[in-house]
Amino acid sequence: MLSAKRYTEEVMLARRKLQEAEATLGTFHPDLTEYLETLAKAYERCGESRKADHCYARILKIWEKAFVPDYGLRRLISDILGCPLSKKPPEILYTPKRIIKLKEELLLHIGDNRICYIHPDDPKLCIKIDKPWNDGLYNTRKNRVKRAFMPWLADFSSNRQEARIYWKKARRLGEIFYRHAPRCYGIVTTDRGPGLVFERILNDEDGTESLRLGLYLERHPEEAGHVFELLKELYRHLVTNKLFFYTWGSSNLIFQKRKDGDRIVIVDWKSESKPNKDLPIINLCPYLKRKRMMKKFLSLKEKIPILWDYFAREFG
Repeated sequence: MLSAKRYTEEVMLARRKLQEAEATLGTFHPDLTEYLETLAKAYERCGESRKADHCYARILKIWEKAFVPDYGLRRLISDILGCPLSKKPPEILYTPKRIIKLKEELLLHIGDNRICYIHPDDPKLCIKIDKPWNDGLYNTRKNRVKRAFMPWLADFSSNRQEARIYWKKARRLGEIFYRHAPRCYGIVTTDRGPGLVFERILNDEDGTESLRLGLYLERHPEEAGHVFELLKELYRHLVTNKLFFYTWGSSNLIFQKRKDGDRIVIVDWKSESKPNKDLPIINLCPYLKRKRMMKKFLSLKEKIPILWDYFAREFG
């Protein structure tokens, strides 16, 4: 634990820098993250865990508001009535220092809820953007109204939902979380909306894009046994660290070739602990959560048939 003098100096310096940044940037600017994190770590070093948690909670609130500033009663009524207002997302609460332009040639992947682009400044990074209002699977007028009354359902901002995972569970677990997950590097503002910046999963040997699991096995069927062992290791990792992942599919799982050992990476964590059921009974019991995750895990043998025999021999 730091001495009282050192504690005062370090914390006071971090506080002052935060206050200066707030005066320049405003209350909800994503760039406040680094100042709040510095202050949180200063509190942690002197044993003030509650104050550190308060800083982390504020970071998460800033990130959440960056993606959906305020749904609110007015917008809920607009959605119920189907007014034009319900088609436009709320305005962001901060003034971006820079707006990154995302050209079509940077497009990496289009999912149900987000669009992923290569970062124009660094090809080793990517930017995930929520689909336009009413275009995403979860971001429809009906689903927004439904979630207003059942907040445990999937968030209509996938970026906001994934931000919660990184500022809660990933922070708690530390480096072990990134054994099977890409790193997240914060928020940027693009000409297509606010985005989350992530590490791209590339192969160590030549820097090429790692393949989604199904495609990798199509090209390398002889690797099925090796892949199956990596899948079991991934599943053990999740159970050991009390992570619950329900969207087992080849689009969310990436096979990465590494010098220190191949691995399978989950690139979409928004559904962690989110079964997206109207009545979330399984969330009340870890046993039921594990049982559901195992059921979803076993479904890979149907989604990737080349793995069928391996699953059958191992699990019956």
